[in-house]
Amino acid sequence: MEQDLIKHLKAGDRHAFDRLYGLYAGRIMSFCITYLNSTEDAEDIVQDVFIALWNNRNKLKNTVSVKPFLYTAARNRILNIYRTKANSPLYEDYVNIREEYGHETSDTSSIEYEEFERIVMDRINALPKTQMAVVTLSRLHNMSVDEIARKLQLRPQTVKNALSSGLKSLHQSLLPLLRYDSVIIFVFLKVFIDNIRVL
Repeated sequence: MEQDLIKHLKAGDRHAFDRLYGLYAGRIMSFCITYLNSTEDAEDIVQDVFIALWNNRNKLKNTVSVKPFLYTAARNRILNIYRTKANSPLYEDYVNIREEYGHETSDTSSIEYEEFERIVMDRINALPKTQMAVVTLSRLHNMSVDEIARKLQLRPQTVKNALSSGLKSLHQSLLPLLRYDSVIIFVFLKVFIDNIRVL
């Protein structure tokens, strides 16, 4: 059924588009609200995603379902909104993990993310001043050693040493939290710790 709708959509059939909208608009709305505290933002994303579907109908490679296109488009717009409002790369990892572990329909996601962020930031803020600043700029703002050195007016080697020591301390302080009750927070902490370990 959906294959036929996609075929007609690619031919410019507005009725097929309306049918696909009816099939997926509610699901995309629920998906967006899972990650956003704003119904208005979620509605804007749904509208934007379906406009993108119509505008890119001739470029659709998947002729079986539009679901991958819609969810990927929605996910990217959610991340863009969060980057604008919070400027936190942690949230992108959070969305990826929730999708991978099948929790995209949970209504507790914002609480879980806020709890994870609080846990990590509490541990980062407990580091010595220089380590805290360097780790924050490196892990949360994706700045390079040279960029951090310029910003903090430190030698690059000093930044490297502070980053190494800070990440080691952060890794050790987060390890005990892997017993955390929430599955999502547990997984998120594990991935975050694993990422620290390879630096």
